[in-house]
Amino acid sequence: MATVQKRGNSWRLIAYLGYDSSKKQIRKTKTIPADGITKPEAKRMANEFENECLKKGFINDQNLTVKDFIDYWKREYALQPDIYSPKTLERNEDLLNRIIPAIGSIRLKKLKPTHLMEFYNNLREDGMRLDGKKGKLSSRTIQMHHRLLSAILNKAKQWQFIEINPCQHVDAPKSKSKSAPIYDEQTLLRFFQILFAEAKTKYQVFFLLDFSTGLRRGEMVGLRWNDINIEKAVLHVNQSAIAIKGKGIIYKDPKTEKSKNGVSFPRQLIPIIEKYREEQEILKSKCKTKWPDNDLVFKTAEGRQMFPSTFSHWLTDFIEKHNLPHISPHSFRHMSVTYAIDRGFDLKAVSERARHTQVSTTTDIYAHVLPQKDQAIAACLGEIIDHAKDTKDEKQDKK
Repeated sequence: MATVQKRGNSWRLIAYLGYDSSKKQIRKTKTIPADGITKPEAKRMANEFENECLKKGFINDQNLTVKDFIDYWKREYALQPDIYSPKTLERNEDLLNRIIPAIGSIRLKKLKPTHLMEFYNNLREDGMRLDGKKGKLSSRTIQMHHRLLSAILNKAKQWQFIEINPCQHVDAPKSKSKSAPIYDEQTLLRFFQILFAEAKTKYQVFFLLDFSTGLRRGEMVGLRWNDINIEKAVLHVNQSAIAIKGKGIIYKDPKTEKSKNGVSFPRQLIPIIEKYREEQEILKSKCKTKWPDNDLVFKTAEGRQMFPSTFSHWLTDFIEKHNLPHISPHSFRHMSVTYAIDRGFDLKAVSERARHTQVSTTTDIYAHVLPQKDQAIAACLGEIIDHAKDTKDEKQDKK
């Protein structure tokens, strides 16, 4: 990070440009008149000077390391407003905690595909988890390292720090896609029966609404009463709740613009939603502390915002208690879409309801359901053929 020093009637701009082969920090300076230039303005000019030095001075320089460039990429691009969401930044930091120790000391111009191949192979070994848990990293997590590295090195190429992106010459780690487990109709019916019999109204509303609308977990937790039109049985997704380390719960715009479109829910849910709101009003009247004015549908007994993970933990305990197969809150979204496809609803309509950007997204995720529909279509067309055949046989019999 560039700095400035006041020296008499001038400002000294200091640019920090990484380290040389002996690990000595490389600095470049520039002196400008101080007349009329405040310290914040001088600091801005110092940053511009450093950027210019990096872009021009290091294109043919062998000393800039991968870590140096990652620091530059974060400062000048990734941490700028509206580039990445807070959750993505948090995930990127977790990935960089493995990337930097492994290849950060390699000079950027010397980074080769073989370095990346060795790194990916190392990620496949035991002991690479940073959460202290046993086991290996998932194939998806390994793929995420590659995608982040490729994005960073694409910027290095775009900004003319390197001529080629070595990630383009490495086979990307393959991710074994896992569809969220779902219940068959009989098990789902049992789940809802037990839910009605034993769960608090809040959890009944959450999972019934989740199943019937297909909302994502963060979208459910971010719902406000103002987003629900009881008379029309329609809700709007205007925000999504996410948990960020050190920051708690924050709210962001929905994943896609389509998410803001209205989503209908069964009118059978209206009485239970109204019952839940009445219960919430009672809690508010009995609360000994000031009830937060957040309008959230799902909140604690003290009116505070809830973590999305709360519903995951509750669901795990609930299904274990009743000896049901393990699923997650996201499974209810998958069941919502799967059952709609299975019931023969138009794929485009189902995709719109799921708020996918494209119909192809729906077909990719729910490809396991489509062969069943394909077989049903074939059987239906076969009935036409059978009917034609039977008609022909009847005519021949009459002769």
